[in-house]
Order: sequence, then C-alpha cells, then structure tokens
Amino acid sequence: MFARLDESLPDPRYLSKVFGRIVNRAGLKRIRLHDLRHTFASRLVERGVDLITVKELLGHSSVKTTERYTHTHREEKKRAVGTLVEKANKAENLLTICTTAEELKFGEALKLLIVNN
Repeated sequence: MFARLDESLPDPRYLSKVFGRIVNRAGLKRIRLHDLRHTFASRLVERGVDLITVKELLGHSSVKTTERYTHTHREEKKRAVGTLVEKANKAENLLTICTTAEELKFGEALKLLIVNN
C-alpha cells in the first residue's frame, strides 16, 4: 500500500509521523495509523464478511487476534437479541387476533413457526 517507486517499504515510524501531520492539519482528533486497521476490520464484519476472510486480509495467524480488531461484537449481539424480541412480539400479536378455539390452535402453531424461524 505504501511502497516506494523502487518497491521497497518505507519505515513504519516515518509513515506514522506523516499520517500524524495530516491528521493534525485536518483538525481531526488523535487518530493513529494503526487505528485504520481496526476500522477496516470492523467495517468488513459489519458488512457481513466472515472472520476467517478478515483474518486473512489482515494477515493474522489467529482468529482470536482478529476478534480483538473488530469492535462490532457487542452491537451484533444486541441486534441478534432484538431480532428474537421482535419475532416474539409478532407472535404474541398474532394470538390477539384469534377469536375461536380453532383459530387459537392455529395461532399457537403459527407462533411457534414465527419464533423458531
């Protein structure tokens, strides 16, 4: 990504220093060059890219390291639980429109289908 014309790699400290100057000139809060790796990994996971692919893109030897880079797990868990709550609410609402015992039986069956799918 940052190769010189002769294809050699510049010193990482030099890149960090140049990046820091650009961030300062832009008036941004303190951002380290390394923070971009974390953001890159998080955005990939948010868009549905699996951890194995992200691990390979980042050059990690372990998925555990990649998991530390992606800061989306908490939000993903909240979203997953929210989906279950939403399904449960739909299922309960379904039962409120059932007026006969026969409809209630069908309603219970549909409720199970909604919650379990």
